[in-house]
Amino acid sequence: MNNLIPNNVPEWTTVIETMQDTNMQVRETNQLTHMLCNEQRKEFKDLRQEIREAWQQSQKEYHEIRAAIREEIRCIHEDRKERKEWRAEIQQGWEEHDRRMKEADEKRKQEWDAHVLRMEEAEEKRKQEWDAHVLKMEKADKKRKKDWEEHDRRMKEAEEKRKKGWEEHDRRMKEADEKRKQEWDAHVLRMEEAEEKRKKGWEEHDRRMKEADEKRKQEWDAHVLRMEEAEEKRKKGWKEHDRRMKEADEKRKQEWDAHVLRMEEADENRKKGWEEHDRRMKEAEEKRKKDWEEHELSMKKADKKIRELETKFFSTTGHIIEGLMSSNSMEMFQNAGYEVWNKCKNVRRKISNPLQEMEVDVLLDGDTTAIVIEVKANCDPKDIDHLLLQMEKFRTLFPALAEKTVFLAIAAINYDYDADHYAHEKGLIVVRANSENIFSIDDCNQDLLQRF
Repeated sequence: MNNLIPNNVPEWTTVIETMQDTNMQVRETNQLTHMLCNEQRKEFKDLRQEIREAWQQSQKEYHEIRAAIREEIRCIHEDRKERKEWRAEIQQGWEEHDRRMKEADEKRKQEWDAHVLRMEEAEEKRKQEWDAHVLKMEKADKKRKKDWEEHDRRMKEAEEKRKKGWEEHDRRMKEADEKRKQEWDAHVLRMEEAEEKRKKGWEEHDRRMKEADEKRKQEWDAHVLRMEEAEEKRKKGWKEHDRRMKEADEKRKQEWDAHVLRMEEADENRKKGWEEHDRRMKEAEEKRKKDWEEHELSMKKADKKIRELETKFFSTTGHIIEGLMSSNSMEMFQNAGYEVWNKCKNVRRKISNPLQEMEVDVLLDGDTTAIVIEVKANCDPKDIDHLLLQMEKFRTLFPALAEKTVFLAIAAINYDYDADHYAHEKGLIVVRANSENIFSIDDCNQDLLQRF
């Protein structure tokens, strides 16, 4: 190039020097730019590495937090289960106690009924024996009366027979007198001769009649004596019978008094036993009541402390979960086929006439679609019912989204009492936690989703 430029032109020398300086500056600028690019590229790599490490650390912390949350929830559930089992054991113990008391009462009642039945049987047996004895005495009395009537009949028959004998004797005597008169008229002489003989015969007759009267009198006296002896014997028998009956009545009365005394003593002992039992039961009931009140007080304190811990824990957990959900919710729903482009967190709306208020944890919206996401640590069917009730005033509080198709999603770590199935039945999008993408959407039929 220097050969092409004339030496006698001073301007070209200046231009060449200027160009050389410019080339040198450009070369230095390029080198500096290259160095800056290398440094920026290195800083970008370091920044990307730091971001990757920070993301891995956040993932690790998230998994640790989620493991701690699950462990806390498991401990809470185990504690609740233990309390339920303990209460069930206490209830079962009291039911067993009541059952034993009922069995004891039933056994005592059966023993008392058996005792009353035995007493009634003994009384019935004594009554039957007494009736048998009375019947036997009545039979003996009837027999004695019959024997006495038979004796009176025989005495009457003997008296009648004796009377008939005397009448026969009188008749015969009359006939003899008539015959004797006739014979006297016929045989006056002979009667005179036989007067002495008749006189002697009458004397013999009178003697024999006197002997007969004496014998009859002796027999009658002997009969009366036998009757008196029999009457005396009968009286003695009745006296002996009355004495034995009195002794039997006295013995029965003494036995009955002794039995009544034993029954009174047994009733007194039973009454004392039941009073002692009632006293012990009252003491046991007071002690149980006092222990139960202390247990209830301790349980209330424990429940209050657990609720405070749960409130504190789930409040902190809720904020963490909301942050985790908000970080990848847009990408997650876009990958699921929902056309959403904007994301808002913790959106509040309130109107005064009428007074209505609503808060949305995460709100995603696009040109024609909007998704309302409710974030929970634990979700149960009651939360879903409350959320559906809140969505009734969504279009009133969010008029800008009135023309869009609004879907409702529920995101939670744990679903209690099959709340996820309940959410599917109600047409909600169910989002649950996993170990890969933090949160993922459950597969569901788009036609079954509810539009608000």
